[in-house]
Amino acid sequence: MDLQEAQNAFVKMLADINKEDVANFFCWIQSCWLTSECLGEAPAVAFTKLKRIADDIRGMVPQCGILPSEQIQTPATGENADCDPHHTVHVDAFLYEEEHIDDLVAEGKMSRNYCKKCGSHEVAPLTFISHSMSIQRVGFIFQSLLPDLEGKVVFDVGSRLGPVLWGAYVYTRARKIIGVEMNEELCKIQKFIIEKYKMGDRIEVICRNICSVPQITEADVVVLNNVFEFFLPQDIQVKTWQFLRSSIKQGTILVTIPSLEDIFKQVKSEVDVKSWVKKRPITDPLVAMTAQDQEELSEVVTYDVL
Repeated sequence: MDLQEAQNAFVKMLADINKEDVANFFCWIQSCWLTSECLGEAPAVAFTKLKRIADDIRGMVPQCGILPSEQIQTPATGENADCDPHHTVHVDAFLYEEEHIDDLVAEGKMSRNYCKKCGSHEVAPLTFISHSMSIQRVGFIFQSLLPDLEGKVVFDVGSRLGPVLWGAYVYTRARKIIGVEMNEELCKIQKFIIEKYKMGDRIEVICRNICSVPQITEADVVVLNNVFEFFLPQDIQVKTWQFLRSSIKQGTILVTIPSLEDIFKQVKSEVDVKSWVKKRPITDPLVAMTAQDQEELSEVVTYDVL
């Protein structure tokens, strides 16, 4: 059988496989026959595990991804100050990808627009906001942006449903992955996933405010995904950033969304970004091109602590 015959036979075989089994079939090929690794599990296997975890968590939380025990506040200033509760939809990006949202819209369980004047055709798009990273963003960070993390300690501040924890586990060989989360219900969900997928050998969840977690000094990587703006009053945000400034060691890599420069335009803190960190350039042209072409990825910024 030559190459063309093999390709034709492969395509025919795929057409005969049950659609729901295609993804698992490719995962099997990846794990058994391909050698490419992303500093951890093979890419297809890692991606599939994240999807499976998202499926598990989706049934444990409200559709909006916000628990009743959480207190979400709309920022008074900044880019997200326009998140009026009347036309803002909270959709967890880890749990709901675009195709999930399309399905919900088609089923009448969600809308993308609101009526500016009831009874008319004068409509405007709803504002969608997420407090978690998407699977795509998690993969981009651990596969493309960060160096080899073998033996390193990763901290996720405000770990919520844990996508950064799960991503660090399946994509890297980090020695320790620590999630810090104030909400006890969210911590219970994380611990359930850790137990179900047997990830307790490297993942730990600390259910406290980050300012009472001195272990942050051990971090080699700290991830801060839109972390305080919707959850802490302005004065507490200032104190929290001052704590991080004084506690995170030199040489640590910070991963932030949005950039620290944008954050400190709104947080009136005395922290001087330029004397604290230096932005890490993206030296791989393919990675730079990927980030530039996709807003979801271009918002991620990495820094070295000076």
